[in-house]
Amino acid sequence: VITTAKLIGDMFNEGIYDLHMELKRYPILPDQPPPRRERLQARQIMSPEVKTVCEVEQVGTLLKLLRTTPHNGFPVVARGGGAHARVLGVITRDQLLIILSKRQFNRRQLPGRAGGSLSNGIGSTSPPLSADDFLRPWFNDFEVDKMRFSADELEQTVTLSPYVNEAALVTLQNTSLRRVSTLFRSMGLRHLLVVEQCPKVVGIITRKDIIMGGEEHLRPDVSADISVSASVSHTLVESYSRPSPLSALLSNCYAGARRRARRAVGRMHAQRAMLP
Repeated sequence: VITTAKLIGDMFNEGIYDLHMELKRYPILPDQPPPRRERLQARQIMSPEVKTVCEVEQVGTLLKLLRTTPHNGFPVVARGGGAHARVLGVITRDQLLIILSKRQFNRRQLPGRAGGSLSNGIGSTSPPLSADDFLRPWFNDFEVDKMRFSADELEQTVTLSPYVNEAALVTLQNTSLRRVSTLFRSMGLRHLLVVEQCPKVVGIITRKDIIMGGEEHLRPDVSADISVSASVSHTLVESYSRPSPLSALLSNCYAGARRRARRAVGRMHAQRAMLP
């Protein structure tokens, strides 16, 4: 009976969980792109305003970037390349927060002293963080708005090359949407760099871009239907997203559990450090 009811229900609409994911606009990728979007290419759905960081970047620049953008990943480029800088890989937002919070800065060389090993006023670099420092980032709970640095620290630099993911995948501008969607699903990607001619980066693609990007490149009649459905979905999302007392209570309980877990982990590390 249950199977028959499900088969009959699927003939009229999708499941309730699928409908709620669509209302909340979660970037859940389908098995195949919709037929109306199959002709789109990577250059039509990518975000062209790419925020990049240099392999040796200033602390103030990183702090401003994290405070003004919500992105979860940033391409890392080589120094001195200008507009055609060579791409080294990708670094995540969590990695940048941990590096800044642990103050892994390059010590500046004082004027008149020649004991430094690097150029541009950098005397020596701090030892790179280990892999254990990046484990369980949810226990760190670093917030960029609560970070405070002195004027001298903001002028210092950070060497990001030890933490760059050099195996980040890239694709060309004329790659089809079907191919891009297959890469995201098969490789479990969160970001995909788009290059014009290796190694110049001209855009970046996320899951939301695959689902909703490039609407202005579709036919007028199709784009009009999409805009109407998008406005209806946005109205429904607003009606569903109002916080309820139960959700506020669950959020407070979750925050308290995270604080207690962080304190427990801190006590464990303190006890481990006291052992001979």
